Amino acid sequence: MHRTQRTHLENIGALLVVGSGKGGVGKSTVSVNLAVALAKRGASVGLLDGDAYGPSIPMMLGVRKRRASQGAQAVLPLAERKELTPDKKIKPLPRYGIKIMSVGFFIGEEQAVAPMPDVLGMLIRQLLYSVHWGTLDYLIIDLPPGTSEPQATLCREMQLDGAVLVTTPQDIARIDTSKALAMFQGARVPVLGVVQNMDGFLCPHCGEHVEISHVVKSRVFPSTIWPC
Repeated sequence: MHRTQRTHLENIGALLVVGSGKGGVGKSTVSVNLAVALAKRGASVGLLDGDAYGPSIPMMLGVRKRRASQGAQAVLPLAERKELTPDKKIKPLPRYGIKIMSVGFFIGEEQAVAPMPDVLGMLIRQLLYSVHWGTLDYLIIDLPPGTSEPQATLCREMQLDGAVLVTTPQDIARIDTSKALAMFQGARVPVLGVVQNMDGFLCPHCGEHVEISHVVKSRVFPSTIWPC
């Protein structure tokens, strides 16, 4: 993927993405904690849930929408990009000091949405432009699994200032994450670091690190495996 002229979002200091080649590794958890941590340091932060198939940011931040949307309420903002005045833009929802937007705001939490893969890039791009983010130091996009859309559209059209990759210790997760790494490197997107989730925990008694694999292999209750 070659570098072409990319768009920089107005009034956005840095556009960051959190991704991985594999699902279930904790990307959304990292995205939420990163956004809230930056906000607590005094930064102005926005968080965009880029997963249209399984948006999880709303529930993580305490936004529940149990009833399925119907008719116009379930219409996703898919329109050709154009200049909109702030009063005509979608207002993000403030939570824990950050501004959030998600496809999950338009549908019920158990309602399925199945856009064509090539539409996903258009959808996320539209949310970037049609949401009234205001002035932000950071806008973080929580990406869906894989290396297809909307990743391809974002890497091709937007000026991404950095990517954070998330993985787990399993070989299959690391292999899939390496594919995401290759994608961002090929697009010349700076990779800021890799977060490895679920690799262990600290003993609440002595502070020693305990491997998750030891817990699984022992097949015993955690209260019996403390190293101390």
